Amino acid sequence: MRHSRVIVLIVFLVVWGLITHGTYAGSGDEPHYLMIAQSLAFDGDVDLANNYGQPGNLIGAGELQIDGHAQPGVGGVLRPVHDIGMPLLFAPYVRLAYPVAETLARVLPESLMRATRLNPPLIFRHFISLAMAVLTGWLGVQLFALFARSGASSRPFDDAEGKPFDDAQGRQAMWWALLLTLSPPLLSHSFLFFTEIPSALLVAWLARVFGEGPGAQGSGLRAAAWGLRPGAFYAVVGAAIGMLLLIHVRNVALVMVFGVWAVIRLRRTPRSMWVYAATGAAVPLMIRTVVVHRFWGTYLTTPIARPDFTLGPLEATGEVLMRAVLLLGSPDFGLLSLAPIFVLALPGLWLLRKHPIADPRAVWALVASYLATLLLPYTNPWGVNGGFAPAARMIVPIVPLLAVAVFTAAQALPTVARVFVVIQIVIDVVVWQWPKVLWSSQ
Repeated sequence: MRHSRVIVLIVFLVVWGLITHGTYAGSGDEPHYLMIAQSLAFDGDVDLANNYGQPGNLIGAGELQIDGHAQPGVGGVLRPVHDIGMPLLFAPYVRLAYPVAETLARVLPESLMRATRLNPPLIFRHFISLAMAVLTGWLGVQLFALFARSGASSRPFDDAEGKPFDDAQGRQAMWWALLLTLSPPLLSHSFLFFTEIPSALLVAWLARVFGEGPGAQGSGLRAAAWGLRPGAFYAVVGAAIGMLLLIHVRNVALVMVFGVWAVIRLRRTPRSMWVYAATGAAVPLMIRTVVVHRFWGTYLTTPIARPDFTLGPLEATGEVLMRAVLLLGSPDFGLLSLAPIFVLALPGLWLLRKHPIADPRAVWALVASYLATLLLPYTNPWGVNGGFAPAARMIVPIVPLLAVAVFTAAQALPTVARVFVVIQIVIDVVVWQWPKVLWSSQ
């Protein structure tokens, strides 16, 4: 069995086991994203009035309150304040899973439902969690592919070529991918219908694609390794960049940096490849622009995604510093509170200069630009706690890049890395058994 299948299977089984324990899944922003998906799947629109008012709705057990997650937009229609990219992608799955959950609730013996503490909303909730677990498994595969490119091995690792991974370096890359995927904050969000895991998956895949060597003509991207014709592959790459913004406007800095990275990689490719890539990127960007204008009468901003210039320079500087400290060290929503392994990311980002996992300048630009938009109160007036969600929610989209840095540091500082690995595994064992601690004391 190839490493990618092993990773997907292990991640799926671990997450499946984890969601049999008590969690706070279905709270915070999550059910409101599902409301959007339900409206798209069953009504073919994004007018949420009937969805929130639907008795017996499996989402929120028919008792979900709007609580500011939807507002009257243009024409007084009740619109979601969240971006619709992820619900749009999941609408076909919701269209299938929702009636299956209702049917299972009717046909399963009542004694079994009581013994397993299941009910119709929870069955549907599990279907959503398992789909997210599959995405998380694919994310683990992308991390493995990035780690395997570290140059530590005497031969390349590439599942696309169907090669077995049976040497020590391949196993090391796989175990590191599993460790970081099955640790917070990726594990924390692996079963939740939040935008963070899809965003992280796109970031990891794009970093993998752009980090590969040039194509057959010595320039551009390696389309053949992905089993696609060059035009189709370049369109997919462009669409992946644009989807980052359609999924969440918070990813705008990532879109810009990946766009620049694409221009650099494609500068010597035929003009037709530029057209394919630009068209692929334009489609999701245009969808978001049209949707936002139809909902709110603007082209980019929404009720919860808008700049705020009320703070002066000194106040803004203090806010940035405070957010940076909290984002890393807060016991409630900081990255290091449940994932101390990411202490290795700081030296790892610097050590990337000497290791060919990814272009260090691109990784630095992606991490720095994303954190800048997150920390600046002008671009993010809402802070960094992520609402009622597991710790480090806001930083998940760039975790694949930080994971690359962690792996790089582990190769250079193996003794130090072993200490942090032991600490992280102890924490992981605790959260696997009691996943509610992922939400800490929020």
